[in-house]
Amino acid sequence: MNKIVKVATASVVGLISAAVLAGYTGVGSPKVNAAVITQSELHTGSSINSYIANNKIQPVGITKELHTFQMFKYNTSGNKPVGVVFHYTDNASNYSARNEANYEINGGWKNAFVHTFIDAGTILNIHDTNYGCWGSGPQGNKRFVQFELVTARSRNDFAHSISNAAWYVAYLAHEYGWNLTLASQHNGSGTLWTHYDVTHYLGGTDHTDPIAYLNSWGYNTSQFLDLAKAYFDYGGFYDTITSNVAKTYNATISENNRNDGLYATGPYYTSDQTRVPATVSAKTLNGQSVKVLRQAVTKRATWVQIQTSSGAVWWMDKRGITVDYDKVLSSRTVSYSAYLDQSYRNDGLYKDGPYMTGPSTFEFAAKHASQYDKQPVSVLAEETTSRGTWVKIRLSNGDTWWMDKAGIKTYDSISGEKSLGNVTVRVTQDKRNDGLYASGLITLVHKQSCQLLRL
Repeated sequence: MNKIVKVATASVVGLISAAVLAGYTGVGSPKVNAAVITQSELHTGSSINSYIANNKIQPVGITKELHTFQMFKYNTSGNKPVGVVFHYTDNASNYSARNEANYEINGGWKNAFVHTFIDAGTILNIHDTNYGCWGSGPQGNKRFVQFELVTARSRNDFAHSISNAAWYVAYLAHEYGWNLTLASQHNGSGTLWTHYDVTHYLGGTDHTDPIAYLNSWGYNTSQFLDLAKAYFDYGGFYDTITSNVAKTYNATISENNRNDGLYATGPYYTSDQTRVPATVSAKTLNGQSVKVLRQAVTKRATWVQIQTSSGAVWWMDKRGITVDYDKVLSSRTVSYSAYLDQSYRNDGLYKDGPYMTGPSTFEFAAKHASQYDKQPVSVLAEETTSRGTWVKIRLSNGDTWWMDKAGIKTYDSISGEKSLGNVTVRVTQDKRNDGLYASGLITLVHKQSCQLLRL
């Protein structure tokens, strides 16, 4: 069994046999944003789709449980999938995505495997969709994400499983930027394929699923496309914020060649509230000085939370501001020894100057002083900015960095020293635990006689 290398965790959705999933570390189900469609959002006649709408059937989240299996990139532009293949398991006696997935996990993958299994209550993703799988022959495998629909016990179960499958296709289309179209309606150039389509247009395989299975429920791929498009248009597939940190600095709105939207509750397209911008745009603030409070990252851009002079707080694209870098108020060359003291700190290390004084010292620190805690350093220069005093240090390995002076400590100076000649003393440590230092003061502490060389 291959080791699982990544698991998205959100909420526990079930118990899984440890014997089946050796090495498994968690199970997660991302939130589905109330993806309940209405009849008015459907455009192709279908009793199943109407049943889904009228009964307010809501798709489940994606349970991610990613195994390595065989990792290979797509043979496409940017190594990204260009569509999805719809399979049917063709196992009339098994109704469980979990059971079908376990077969592959327990060794079946050596013959074939897909990314995801779907039943009436589960969307179980077992292989990273950013890498190919072995489910539709050499031509399909190097192009497409692939999922298997599991047999349904009843019409109600079929409706739930088709709802899950259509939502999953809409999710993939949003994730990879596809325009949802049927390959069968565009002579093999669409983004939604069946295994039959791969056989017919690309070759290298001879399967014809899931056509007969869908027809057995009075359903077809045109109706499935309509449902997937309804979910795609509904939205709810919001961008993930991969980083959101406090980042305080001054900036100026620069919208001369832009027209960025402003968002009150977060970066664009990360929630229902950020799907559309506020009525006021960043262009109306062009040239104004603002204070940046936070910085966040999504797959679309880097975003900043700004506060205007009136106190209003907005999120906007970082490309719509120019940073007001800190000025160096004073600078001097120094030469003294110190050591890094990061007991309650995690100071950033910057190569080209104090933090926030230029483009190369603006973003996140290249390293942190805490990884060199208690190491001796040579201090070469000091500069002050509005944020404080910064020092240029040289580490024992020869590397030089700028950091906050508060993160170092200087050594005590010797205020007096004299030779006493050869004097015999007894060192007593009954109520002490003095340290020993090789290069200064007493060099031996023990309950025995020693020579006192210097005092």
